[in-house]
Amino acid sequence: MLPARLVCLLSFTLLHGVSVAALQTVPLCQGLSLDILPPAQRLQQPAPVVVVVHGGGWIGGSRQDYPELLQWLSQQGYVAAAAEYRLAPAARFPAQIEDMKCVLGWLQQHAAQYGGDGKRMAGIGISAGAHLLALSQTTPGRWETTNTSPLRCAALHGAPLDLPAWWQTADPDRQDMMSPRVMLKALTGAAYPQAAALYQKASPQWQLDQRDKIKRRKEALPALLLIHGEQDQTVPLSQSQRFTASYQQAGGRAELMTLADTGHIGFGTHSRSVAEKLRQFLQTCTK
Repeated sequence: MLPARLVCLLSFTLLHGVSVAALQTVPLCQGLSLDILPPAQRLQQPAPVVVVVHGGGWIGGSRQDYPELLQWLSQQGYVAAAAEYRLAPAARFPAQIEDMKCVLGWLQQHAAQYGGDGKRMAGIGISAGAHLLALSQTTPGRWETTNTSPLRCAALHGAPLDLPAWWQTADPDRQDMMSPRVMLKALTGAAYPQAAALYQKASPQWQLDQRDKIKRRKEALPALLLIHGEQDQTVPLSQSQRFTASYQQAGGRAELMTLADTGHIGFGTHSRSVAEKLRQFLQTCTK
């Protein structure tokens, strides 16, 4: 769950000759900040907005982890934004999803000030950040201080999506900072057996299942691109596989891109193909 350096591949394959726009930092809720990078070239029409949400197991990471990714998005004609959220264990869940909802609501309301179109927003989440993006899109009307609209689409890399299953399949003897149980206890303040209901509420998979049960399909679901390493020893591939199937069953559009020789961090030998897939995905869904 440490930040996966998504931008390494982008900086190597796609960033040659990039002109860097002026990065702006704005204050948000709970004393947090948001970094915003306008499109590198002046556009006649408002640009789509892409928010990047960092990983780090909810206990680490920073909005400053992906400067090259923001530059690449800016060069592609997007308003790029790097979000942060309160970290565990100092802040327990639901602080993180409250912050995610705050970021999305603020961007939708203020995107025009930075040349953006708040109605054409997408997200890129890495690991814990991917979890928060997925949870934000499966819980409309919850943990919000202002009304937010669904994203057009989101790319989720190595996302933990079913927290009860993640706890139950984790090695109980593992105690390092990449241990699922260590991260989950930091996030929630309790082990799964003592806080099962909280683990469910924090799970995009459970929220999606509940949504489908009560037939709330009238609420829009953003298109998803899930990216997951087949050799991921931190977040099992099965997390993305099950969520993709459930998402499609609930009426959403989801595609799973698996990476044969890759673990939780990075893209192995698939850097160029992931970069191109991400470019096409964002271009299509933010039209």
